[in-house]
Amino acid sequence: MTPDELAALEEEQRFLRRSLDDLERERAAGDIDEVDHAALRDDYERRLASVTAAMASGALPAAPPRRRGRTFAVAAVVAVAAVGAGLAVAANAGSRKPGDTITGEVPVTSSELLTEAARLAQSGRIVEALETYDQVLESNPDDVEALGEKGLLLLSAAQAADRPVLRTEARELLDRALALDPDNPRTLFYLGLWHDLDGDDEAAEARFQEALANDPPPELRRAIEGFRESTAGR
Repeated sequence: MTPDELAALEEEQRFLRRSLDDLERERAAGDIDEVDHAALRDDYERRLASVTAAMASGALPAAPPRRRGRTFAVAAVVAVAAVGAGLAVAANAGSRKPGDTITGEVPVTSSELLTEAARLAQSGRIVEALETYDQVLESNPDDVEALGEKGLLLLSAAQAADRPVLRTEARELLDRALALDPDNPRTLFYLGLWHDLDGDDEAAEARFQEALANDPPPELRRAIEGFRESTAGR
C-alpha cells in the first residue's frame, strides 16, 4: 500500500465515522425512517470495518463483486445523469423561484446557478457542476433541487470511477432532499437508481413506482420508464 493509498483510506475512515455520528443525529431528530437508518448504518459499519482492517493489514480492501447485469445499470445511470441535467435545465431556464437569493459578487439567482450547474453537467464538466451546486447550497442548504441533482452526479461519478465514498455521499444528499420534499418524483427516481446499483431490486422498483405515482413531468416519466425497460430481465 502506497502512502497516498493509506491517506485515502484514512480519509474514508474519518468520513465513515462522521457519517455514523450524523446518522444517529438524524434518527434522533426524526429526519430519517427506521428502514433507511438501518440500511445506511449497516452499510457504513461494514465499510468502516473493511477500511480499518485494510489499514491494519496494509492490503487494500477487495472491491465488492457486482451482481450479474449490474454493470449495464452503471452505464444506464451515467446516461440518466445527463438526462437529469437536461430536465434541470428545462425546469429552470428563464425562471426565478419564490425566495430566490442573490449569491456571489456578480448578481446571480439560485435558479440561474441551478441552470448553469445542469448545463455544466450536461457537457461533462462534473467538477464545475458540483462546485456550482455547492454555491446554491451555501446560500440555501435546503434547496431540494441542488441536493437531488448533486446526489445524482455523485452517484454517477461513484459508479463510473468505483468510488464508494462518493456513493455514500450521494445517498445522504438524496435522503436530505426526500426528507424536505417526500413526494418529489425526481428525488424518488434518483433514490431508485441508488437502490438498483445497491442490488436491491425490490426497493428500487418501489421508489420507481412512487415516482410515477407522483405525477412526474413527461420527460421524467419517459426517463423512469426507459430505465426500467433497459434493466428488465437482467
